[in-house]
Amino acid sequence: MARIICGEGMPNFYAKDIIKGESGNKKHPPCISEVLDPAFLPYIENQVGKPCKSMQDYGWRLDQDGNPIIEDCQKVMFANYYYSPESLAIFDSLYTNKYKLQD
Repeated sequence: MARIICGEGMPNFYAKDIIKGESGNKKHPPCISEVLDPAFLPYIENQVGKPCKSMQDYGWRLDQDGNPIIEDCQKVMFANYYYSPESLAIFDSLYTNKYKLQD
């Protein structure tokens, strides 16, 4: 999705703005949904590891812009990053037009 979460595609400044805007939100977002998490999280954990692991929890080295070093990012299957709170906040913002991202 963006360099800040070990990906590519969205301009990184948008992703950073979303993460910064969401940092005041104390509620941890669900991985899939509050209804589906109990049924699917055990399966997801079995396939890709612990879901909803924050990007900071990986302990990756950061470059001068505060992005994880690509070599570190590649140590984990990229699908794991989809379930990070940062990735979930970015996707939510994109699809619900939060922060007027689609505008």
